[in-house]
Amino acid sequence: METANTKVYEARLNGAAIQISKEEYETVLPKFVAENGGGLPEMIPLQSESTPAPVIEAGAMDHEGRLRSEADRELALVAGFAPQETVFARGSRVNEIGVSNARISREDWEKRPTMLDAATDFSALIAAERRKDVTAKASKLRMDANGMLVRGDGKKVAITPTAFRALVERMGLPRAAGYLSECWPELRAVNINRWAKMIGDAATSGNKRQMDEYPEKEFVLRTRVTAEGDPQVFAAVGKGYTPFDADLVVDALAVNIDTTARAEIVYDGRRVKATALFHSDVQPEKYVAGEFFKFGAILSSADDGTGSVKCSIVGFQNLCLNLIIIDEQEIEVARIIHAGDAAKINERVREAVRAARGKIAPFLQKWNLAVEDDLLKEIRASTPLLTVSEAIEGFFNGAIEKELVPLPKRNRETVLKGLAEAFDSDVSAASYRVSKTVTRAGLVNAFTRYAHTELGAFDGFELEKAASKLIRTSTVLPFVPAQG
Repeated sequence: METANTKVYEARLNGAAIQISKEEYETVLPKFVAENGGGLPEMIPLQSESTPAPVIEAGAMDHEGRLRSEADRELALVAGFAPQETVFARGSRVNEIGVSNARISREDWEKRPTMLDAATDFSALIAAERRKDVTAKASKLRMDANGMLVRGDGKKVAITPTAFRALVERMGLPRAAGYLSECWPELRAVNINRWAKMIGDAATSGNKRQMDEYPEKEFVLRTRVTAEGDPQVFAAVGKGYTPFDADLVVDALAVNIDTTARAEIVYDGRRVKATALFHSDVQPEKYVAGEFFKFGAILSSADDGTGSVKCSIVGFQNLCLNLIIIDEQEIEVARIIHAGDAAKINERVREAVRAARGKIAPFLQKWNLAVEDDLLKEIRASTPLLTVSEAIEGFFNGAIEKELVPLPKRNRETVLKGLAEAFDSDVSAASYRVSKTVTRAGLVNAFTRYAHTELGAFDGFELEKAASKLIRTSTVLPFVPAQG
């Protein structure tokens, strides 16, 4: 029979332990925590798993929840967030509406596709656009009375409003972009065609003064095919612009974040914002004011030259008892411009995602969402005496043997040696020196590093794209021991 003084829990913290009754939950427990260095104690039922937890009314202080919130707040500060103060006392138990909203939040998260699945679907969407970049000269372009752009080869193509403004600026009329965008098509055509002709006449005149006044402009038109099958110019960019399009952005996020992430992708035809979200596993009934319940990593970019690739982290904290007043914060981690070598842009973006993942990793670990596959453990189950060097060599050789990655024809032994050196050079969270095992991400990083150091731009980029797909599958990666 349980009495008022029956000990129902054992609290353990930092090597210390104490048994408490229900009545002591709100009095003895806080003192025990304070005396033993602070933190969130592990609560062990002394009778059975069915022992009911102390009933805490909505709005009342939940000391376990307060400790959880305070610990999470410290982690959020370390990650770079500036958590707001709660409307109600931190640790106050939420009410019925809060419980319902917490449950809905978790269910909505679970219904979302995984980041990997969403990236695969999104890649197909962009591939269907059949994008193509073509170089154009201002003097060769014309517009018709219907608002269609007439290219130098006579082909007519539609142009988006954003692309038209960029085109006018690229042609040398920056102050006219706003005005012409508001004009009806006929007047727009008169102005553009007259300006293009003046540029062309100046170029053929041989008159330096005239050529300086109306200089020829060369730039790149980014084209695609719409869902209706019509060609369209969606951007006009400088020749120094390096494409790193929406599908590559989403792919970089998907393959460098934990596979437990759920996706939210917003795409409007020229801009993309991809968020890899993780959700707390705290029971809805135990939510409190100050509950940190959702974190994520974000990559956003624009494919029309209007924005760089931005990597951020995002966090959500409940401030009230209804789970309605939410402190949502987004913190920038890195920004990468569309210029220079495409492979280097790719690596910088991936490094940014890994850095973002590192900032929110403590929450993923608490919520059991930090997933790292252990390929070394898997292969040693059948070959116990396999060394790490033999293991990575076998996985690299298997990927090559099964043609999962495209590599120029080279001496296999030399290639495997180069990949092994790339693997050893890795210092990321996926590396052997950090994870103490062989992971898919570690193998992908090695292929990426090898692509940068040993291959040309085209072959390197193709290798990176193929290697990133190795992380998309949950099936066993091929293992083929190297000969010799």
